[in-house]
Amino acid sequence: MLFEQILPHLRIGGKAQRAAWNNPHLWVNLQYQFHDVTTGLPFFYMVYPTKPDGSAGSRVPWNPSNTDLLSGDWSIS
Repeated sequence: MLFEQILPHLRIGGKAQRAAWNNPHLWVNLQYQFHDVTTGLPFFYMVYPTKPDGSAGSRVPWNPSNTDLLSGDWSIS
């Protein structure tokens, strides 16, 4: 899938990942609220797994690169 195809999924709280990423447990999401404040601006974040099975992770801000935006290997979860 293309980035523009997964963006609606991210807008409703879904997550997405790229096949080219070297860890199958990496994924991105779009955050609309922060600590229940609805006036903040939305931002992308990536979850890095902290356990081998990928069940937990740390959130870090993420900005898609040109390669991310133009790649066709996106999938949604």
